[in-house]
Amino acid sequence: MVSREFDLIIYGATGYTGLKTCQYLARTYTEGVRWAIAGRSVLKLEEVREKLVAINPFLSSVPIIKADASDLESLEAMAAQTKVLIITVGPFMKYGEPVVAACIKQGTHYVDSTGESPFVNNIIHKYHQEALDKGVILVPQCGFDSVPSDIGTKM
Repeated sequence: MVSREFDLIIYGATGYTGLKTCQYLARTYTEGVRWAIAGRSVLKLEEVREKLVAINPFLSSVPIIKADASDLESLEAMAAQTKVLIITVGPFMKYGEPVVAACIKQGTHYVDSTGESPFVNNIIHKYHQEALDKGVILVPQCGFDSVPSDIGTKM
């Protein structure tokens, strides 16, 4: 894989799942992981960054990337900067496919939090072979329906 500025980008950092993912990273990966937050609104992303700084003061300079699911160029530019793109922007049937396409075009691994089976079926049928050919890993439904099991092991 080509050298990238970031190891991972959280796209949709301003939403509930995106914020929780960012907070986990802020608590867990304090050194050695180069990551950024992304979404449509820089102002809202700055608010997320402030919440992350409350957890880890070293995140005051976590990079912010403006990207919009309706703007393929912005998605491709975002995907080109990272090894892995984690997307928490839903509904995935509406917003997910352009992100998958941008990741495959840029050779970026893709992870999402969808629970939308028709979306997963669609991207498998449409993009599986191209992803294989380009060495891109697609991981839809990461964490979906595993929460009850995960909680059960913690008790």
